[in-house]
Amino acid sequence: PGVSLDPRYFEEVHTTRYGKMRIFKVVNVSQESKAWIADPKNRICDAPGSWYCVGQFPPALDKLIAMRKSFAQVEDFNKAGEKSAYTRMVERERGGKTQGS
Repeated sequence: PGVSLDPRYFEEVHTTRYGKMRIFKVVNVSQESKAWIADPKNRICDAPGSWYCVGQFPPALDKLIAMRKSFAQVEDFNKAGEKSAYTRMVERERGGKTQGS
């Protein structure tokens, strides 16, 4: 609900029972991208000939991928940098006290 995608590029293939999640298929993929994906030299595998290969996107998507914002857990304690808004809110509510004190 409230989200629409260009039907020239995406086809909705599944919606969950209550509409909380939708799955789309990418359509009209260029032959150049298909050939790039099919080429074994573009696979990053844990060993030569392995069945386990991490995902990698064709160069045509580099510009789009550069704009993405990766998802993160609400509380990722290993993440360096600024505290999340959630962490700051909890600390304010506790008055600066740590858990167990």
